Amino acid sequence: MPLLKSYVTWNNKGGVGKTTLTFHMSTHYALTLPPLALSPETVLVIDLCPQANVSMALIGKENVDYLTSQRRTISFYLHCVSISYDLSTVDLLAFLTQVNDFNNKIPSNVYLLCGDIHLETVARSLEQKRIGNLPDDSTWVFIISSVRYFIEGHDNRGTLCFTPGVACQPGDNRRWVVFTDTNPSFSVYTEVALLAAQRLIIPVNADDFSREALKSLLHLIYGIAEAELPPEFKLYGHTLSFSYKCKTNGLQLPLIYLLIHN
Repeated sequence: MPLLKSYVTWNNKGGVGKTTLTFHMSTHYALTLPPLALSPETVLVIDLCPQANVSMALIGKENVDYLTSQRRTISFYLHCVSISYDLSTVDLLAFLTQVNDFNNKIPSNVYLLCGDIHLETVARSLEQKRIGNLPDDSTWVFIISSVRYFIEGHDNRGTLCFTPGVACQPGDNRRWVVFTDTNPSFSVYTEVALLAAQRLIIPVNADDFSREALKSLLHLIYGIAEAELPPEFKLYGHTLSFSYKCKTNGLQLPLIYLLIHN
């Protein structure tokens, strides 16, 4: 697998520096690499925040608007996911943007899956469709893994066909390092972002509110301990929670990599 590393930056408390860190980590990492023609390492930034701030930081708002008008953003990819469960019909590379094409201050080995303002809207469709087939979780798994499939590829359901992701295209020897930005919510697109990464980076502030937010973050991703669940909520915690459904479907949650004190 030519995917070297993948990171998601998230905290469900706002204002802790998620987007700023994603921007600096991705671009400074790229600056440590030789030019694209000399290095197989390539950086991909995925913007899973409806404000699209990291996209604006990389290419400017006018270019985010342009890519949105061209349907080359994350929401249009997720729209394809919501209407078809066969990624072989989707041109994944059409959604990739080489940042240097719009901003020559950024190294040529940085690519972007651009964010846009339609993410909240398409998330409502994804939420509705992923619960429509209960108790069969196959649709839930496909939707929640859709950005991971974008990166790593997917075995299409009911066939022996493998659709390669952007990080494993035939004949492409580049090795990818992925940084995903999020916003403070815990919506379907947050869950999609978490499952697209191997490693979780958590920016934190030093105050009591941030301590409670960190506890909430751990509960949301990894589940609430049995002893902490009131009897009234045990059924929900054991059947409907994100962590439970990931575990029962064999989905790998990201491991905590860094807590960064802002």
